[in-house]
Order: sequence, then C-alpha cells, then structure tokens
Amino acid sequence: MRPLVAILLLAVLVTAAPAQLARDYTGVLSYNIGMPTGDTNEFISNSSFRGMEIEGRRFIQPNLSWSLSWQWNTFNEATSGTFKIPNGDITGNQHRVLYSWPFLAKVHYYFGETSMTNKNAVPFVGLGAGTYWIRESFEFGILAVEETSWHFGFSPEAGVLIPTVGANDIVLSAGYHHAFESGDSGPHSYWTVKLGIAYSS
Repeated sequence: MRPLVAILLLAVLVTAAPAQLARDYTGVLSYNIGMPTGDTNEFISNSSFRGMEIEGRRFIQPNLSWSLSWQWNTFNEATSGTFKIPNGDITGNQHRVLYSWPFLAKVHYYFGETSMTNKNAVPFVGLGAGTYWIRESFEFGILAVEETSWHFGFSPEAGVLIPTVGANDIVLSAGYHHAFESGDSGPHSYWTVKLGIAYSS
C-alpha cells in the first residue's frame, strides 16, 4: 500500500510542477532608443534617447504569447541658418519636436523553452499593430505650429529573453515602427532598440 501511495504522490508532483513553473504572465518595463527613418528622418534626424515601453504579455502556449503595450519616444532637433520657403528665404533659429505614443496589441513567438526553470536565453520574434498618437511641433523665432493626429501602424520586432534570478529576466530587442499617413501628417517611421526588465508569474 505504501509504495502505491508513494507512486501516486510522485505522479501528482511531477504533473503539477510544470503548471507551477510555466509562465502565465510577463510584465516588461523597457528603456527605448529611437532612430528616425524616411519622412520622419527628413523632419528630425536626431536619435531619441527619451523613450520607454510598458508591456504585459499573456502566454497562451509555452512558446506563444499575446500582449498589450504602451510606448513613448520624443524626437527633437534644434538648428539655425537660412531656410528656403515658397516665396523666398528666411534666417533664424528652428526647433522641431515629434512625440510618438504607440498603443499596440502584439503577438510573440519564442524559439525555445520559456519555463521559469530554464536558464538559457530564448530568442523571439513579434508583430504588433494598433494606433499611434503623434504630436509634431515646429518653432521658428516667435512663430509656432503644432499638430496632433492619430495613425494606424504596425511594428515587427526581434529579441532575446535572458533569464537572471528567480522570475526576473532581461529583455533585449530591436523593432521597427511605421505609422501610416493620416490627413496631412505622416507617414512616420523609426527604429527602436530596447533594454528591459521582465517579471513573470
């Protein structure tokens, strides 16, 4: 009788362990660096060192998750000189600012074991889609023009999940953002490089 009880107890522990160690949710807080491309680069060529992302991932399979994320990047550039306008030239100081706030739903696929007992790095790829709130401002001397608009856009990315201690991980990734034209604004596009800290449960 005792061996049978021991076998049953062992079976329960073995089957219960994966459920306890599997990832259900992962929250990620990231610092972002943005690099403008295309039309955005023509408006502002400077990289953005002011950016962040908050993301919550829900695992629906060990190697598949969906998530919601909010991101923010601020691009700005100050220049001075003579600039051409339709009826002539003007000379002075110029300040350009662009705020990008993507609100995205994402799907990620992981190329490896994502349980919290795994201590190996796990590469992943992802694709996000949603809305971008973009604010552009242009200041020239005492003149200022500002425009805000909503855009539909998408964002593919690739990265790696690096386990550290307990349920904590480091997340390194690179992604591309493209917000389609909306009215007189856009299109806007930029690359991001992200360094994040993740906690899983």
